[in-house]
Amino acid sequence: MDQPAHIHEGTCANLNPKPAFPLTPVRDGKSTTVVNVKLADLLAKPFAINVHKSAQEISVYVSCGEIRTALPRTGGETRAVPAWVGWLLAGAGVLLAGIGYGLRRRRATTL
Repeated sequence: MDQPAHIHEGTCANLNPKPAFPLTPVRDGKSTTVVNVKLADLLAKPFAINVHKSAQEISVYVSCGEIRTALPRTGGETRAVPAWVGWLLAGAGVLLAGIGYGLRRRRATTL
């Protein structure tokens, strides 16, 4: 089953419900999209990647990952990391959410 995915303005805790950029739906835990936006624009203000349960249940979010290039350290300091690390982590979050959903669904159908 396809799971709609979007880039939303805001953070996972406070998302603008209107998608800023559509992404290819997640299918079998994977999605690849080339977004027509500069990385600097995505980093200029908070954005998050959000995955929905299904097109029929679009209001149900199953995963969310914030786009940023700095990871917090102990004591509140931050250090810069390459932008690709954020994309890798967001992709891993989408993959794990898809796997988790598949496992929950499999468990529910085998009981």
